[in-house]
Amino acid sequence: MNILLISYHYSPAMVPRAFRWNAIAERWARDGHRIDVICSWKPGFTREEQIHGVRVIRTGGTVSEKLRSKLRSSAEEGNQLPGADSSGRTASRKKIVRVLKFAHDMTWKKMYWPDFACLWHISAWRKAKRLMSDARYDAVISVSHPFSSHLTGVRLKKKWPELSWIVDIGDPFYFHSMPTNNRLLYNGINYWAERGVLKRADYVVLNTEQTKEMYRSTFQMEPSKMRVSPPLVSTPNTDLILPVQQPGERLRFIFIGTLYRDIRNPQALLKWFEALYRDMQGNVELHFYGNVGDCAEYFEPYGRYKDETLFVHGLVPREQAYSAMIGADILVNIGNKTPDLLPSKLVEYASTGKPIFNLVSIPDDSSVEFFRTYHDVIHVLEDELTVNADIRGKIVHWIHNRPSFEPNRLKQFMNQFSVETIAEQYESLLMSSAAERNRNRAVRPTATY
Repeated sequence: MNILLISYHYSPAMVPRAFRWNAIAERWARDGHRIDVICSWKPGFTREEQIHGVRVIRTGGTVSEKLRSKLRSSAEEGNQLPGADSSGRTASRKKIVRVLKFAHDMTWKKMYWPDFACLWHISAWRKAKRLMSDARYDAVISVSHPFSSHLTGVRLKKKWPELSWIVDIGDPFYFHSMPTNNRLLYNGINYWAERGVLKRADYVVLNTEQTKEMYRSTFQMEPSKMRVSPPLVSTPNTDLILPVQQPGERLRFIFIGTLYRDIRNPQALLKWFEALYRDMQGNVELHFYGNVGDCAEYFEPYGRYKDETLFVHGLVPREQAYSAMIGADILVNIGNKTPDLLPSKLVEYASTGKPIFNLVSIPDDSSVEFFRTYHDVIHVLEDELTVNADIRGKIVHWIHNRPSFEPNRLKQFMNQFSVETIAEQYESLLMSSAAERNRNRAVRPTATY
């Protein structure tokens, strides 16, 4: 089968959807399918290359991507606890980044549609159209976030109606809790555009049952057209010497991921951890790996703990983050404030077999269902964590009396997230779509004269 994958993010991009589709595409290539990928170009990347049997074609304008890359790298350099670096050079860079970001947010961000990748979509569509004319693919898969990938997919579907098309949605677009554009201007067109994509797609793949129900009720979709596919476990291959916990060392709590003020912020976790630090005579550590984003101010009251018991490492290579997971005593998840998003990192958390402290802000958080059969997890509501002494006592009891690790039980839990299982799910959809099209052609009435 010849498959065209349209995904803004792909290898070596360090984002969850790239990890997922890198693994699936390479699996299909090993099985003998032809896989071409159209993704975004970044400074330092080649425009076209073969990666483990997958043809990767990168498109996009040099000016916009260079500017985005420079702003991102500058912001990441300053992504640390306040006071971690008092040099004039760092302070000056932070100020410049803030000014540029403010200018961007007040101008271009208020005008673009449907999202930041709108300019990339133009080049992606041109490349996809040329490739389709030459290769005549059997199927196309478009991947979001960002939604712009689906605009390329829907244009291909309009031009080649016989093409099988799967829409893979990592993050919702129309009712996303973090708006990807100016909703005051574009709320109506957002609905219209996503509805058009969903209507033309052969299948729509979502990551939770909650999200599926939201799409069904919002867009009146046929349930038979929707599928739920969980996160895929794709851990890095690493030869790093992983840390081993020694008796008597401090208990290490590790959080991996990006923080957002409105979706998942560390305020309740930090307040609770300060109390735990006192209760356990300082024999605990809390580590954050990933982008602090717009949550830096939440760390300011705890500056006295920095680099002693509270550590903010910022963005690090994926191998280093996974090594930190392996070296943790307890992994920490901060749940989203909306039920439609399931962080893909949770499957990597689970793959380690480590105990998981799951801090949620809503009772129907999708992570609660995800960990329903996991062997060692405690779920705590944010509101109860900071005011309920019994809950805090329950957590301490769990810390000291966790169940023993059972490798076979973990293996059984993880089977559903393997690349083999999930790649077969998508392949089954492609085969079903192709079979349906063949049936439709077979019953199409013959013209008479």
